Amino acid sequence: MQKVQELKINKYLFFTIIIAIISIFISRFHTIEELSINMKKNLFILGWIINLLFIWNIYSIYKMKKDILDFNIIFLTFIFLFCNGQIFLYTLGIPIKNLEVLRISTNEEIIKEAIYFYFSLLFFQIGSMLCSNNKKMQMEKLEDEYFIKSIKICAFIMLMISILPYLYILLPKVKLSIQYGYGSLYTNLVSNIGIMGYISKFFIPSLIIFLYIYKDKKINFYIIISLLLTIAIINLIIGARGEALSIIVILLVFYNTFIKRFKGKKIINLIILILILMLIIPVVASFRSVKDKNIDLLINTIKENIMSSESNFVVKTISELGYTMNAFILTDKVVPDVVNYKYGESYLASILMLIPSQLMGGYSFASKAALDIWLQDIHKMPYGPGFSIVAETYYNFGYYGGIVFTLLIGIVFYKLLNMYSKDKNKNFLLRLLSLVFLYNSLIIARFPFHNTIRNIVYMYLVPYLVIIIIYNTIKRKGNKIS
Repeated sequence: MQKVQELKINKYLFFTIIIAIISIFISRFHTIEELSINMKKNLFILGWIINLLFIWNIYSIYKMKKDILDFNIIFLTFIFLFCNGQIFLYTLGIPIKNLEVLRISTNEEIIKEAIYFYFSLLFFQIGSMLCSNNKKMQMEKLEDEYFIKSIKICAFIMLMISILPYLYILLPKVKLSIQYGYGSLYTNLVSNIGIMGYISKFFIPSLIIFLYIYKDKKINFYIIISLLLTIAIINLIIGARGEALSIIVILLVFYNTFIKRFKGKKIINLIILILILMLIIPVVASFRSVKDKNIDLLINTIKENIMSSESNFVVKTISELGYTMNAFILTDKVVPDVVNYKYGESYLASILMLIPSQLMGGYSFASKAALDIWLQDIHKMPYGPGFSIVAETYYNFGYYGGIVFTLLIGIVFYKLLNMYSKDKNKNFLLRLLSLVFLYNSLIIARFPFHNTIRNIVYMYLVPYLVIIIIYNTIKRKGNKIS
């Protein structure tokens, strides 16, 4: 059975490598300038090639994992929507005039972005498949009382140290957003909140862990779900779509992973929920800039988005997400003509950012790693354009080097989303923490890599070590008593 499974994995990897070889061979016969001459036709063809590659990637993962909401499928889907959403809409017949990034960019910029994303997606998938294994991720019930208690203690510590910082940051945002609109958060709220900002990020992960601890105790379980949904709604009111969307999606993934798989007729329920989510994003985009928010304004905004004759809410949602592809185009405009390739500087700086600035005499590596701020400053933009996972590979290693480096990125994310241990307790803990990592990584496609490094250490490694230490301590004391 093991050899059969490994053969399947090798088969999907083999065909993906063949696709890469053919794609590289064909690309040698066409330059970006040539493809830009008849941009609309060629973009349509390129876009569908990307669509087919994405479908192949999802199909491959599903056939290996047999799970429609596998962590890798969710993460890959978000990368596709963020970095290719507007090109995807163009392949479905949406006019360029309705797709902002395509409308404001030159033909060469659009074609180059499409080709770069295609090869990045291809090499990302190869990297993922290279470290795929035949370990099934179906979770049996965890019965070790010491281990359950250890997880609970760690989650409680995370909750206690983070709840006040989280509320301290959240509540002023609510007040400002309701009174003056989402834009006021950039002009009136101090964004540099230091250590309190880091600590506050433990709050949602602690609730995710408690979801598992109390999944068999209905009252506690539904209280936690209600709290998470309330936080999601509050973030939607503020205009913080990323965190709200991540919370809702992770609840669906949690249910699928630890409660009951979405299969058969339940797939219809999942589709309905996804459509509701896609309605939420354009509503928030329209509502978040409104001043003096109230229920009537919210209801009118929802009606306008549902009844809009210009485009439906699904198109608006994908277009909103797909604006992130502009980060690559903006980066390409200044690299390497204005700023030279950095050859891994931002990745190294992301790791070194873990060193407290106090130990560095006040110096911070953030200036080298926070590429969203760098992009905003170099283009003198009045708002934050975000960044993207593919823009950072290009920023560091250029066109060909960046694409190849994406293979390593694929390996890193696959490993973190599929950690495995032969020890049943540790394996279960790793799966639970992978869910926490997925929550923090859903919108990571539109942020610099230092956010990923921070998540790995603070949201994955630290809780894991704390739980293992607590478990060994409790078990040792328990054995002495017995």
